[in-house]
Amino acid sequence: MDGLPRYWSTLFDVTSSTSTERKRSGERSVKITDSKNNGGIGLRSARIPVTPGLKYEAYAYAYIEGGSAAVYIEFLNEAGGELTLANAGITSLNEWKEARVSSIAPPTAKYATVRLYLGAANVGTTYFDDAGFRDVLPDLSANLINGQFELIDHGRTSNWRAVDGIVAWQFTFMLCSLIDLLKMMSLNIGGFVWGMKRTSTPRKALRSA
Repeated sequence: MDGLPRYWSTLFDVTSSTSTERKRSGERSVKITDSKNNGGIGLRSARIPVTPGLKYEAYAYAYIEGGSAAVYIEFLNEAGGELTLANAGITSLNEWKEARVSSIAPPTAKYATVRLYLGAANVGTTYFDDAGFRDVLPDLSANLINGQFELIDHGRTSNWRAVDGIVAWQFTFMLCSLIDLLKMMSLNIGGFVWGMKRTSTPRKALRSA
């Protein structure tokens, strides 16, 4: 076993180090051993700059030999004071399981950290690996009504209407002469030609509400 992983610091009275005993990927994981049931312990990542109002997600995989574990997002103000915490727990033993938690950065948030944590009542050993942090893109389809086209009214897709006159691209299969071959980009296979041509035939389309 080696020392603490780079860019991580200890929380409270923790026994922790990188380890090659168990790993989900790569050569190492981080091992945390909790021998007391009177206080939580864990590791905290380096501070990560965030933007207030945006949604962020933290995740990690844990291999729990005893007890339980959790992954936290912690938002901090510019002075480093804690603003909010959000967490996701894991209780499955003797297998790699993912914990994933998301939260919106509060108005005065300047930084976030990720905590790999064993709770106050916990006693046991947990390995963590493949931790990550990212911003969560908004769901742009949330404001689109019937984007999955499952709603039907009178045999037609609800909240969509037909429009005419679009330009479409078509693949056309045809038997071409040499002149045809020179007029269009194509590939001749066994005397047949696959070609692509641009057409402006009016076609039906759908427009959302």
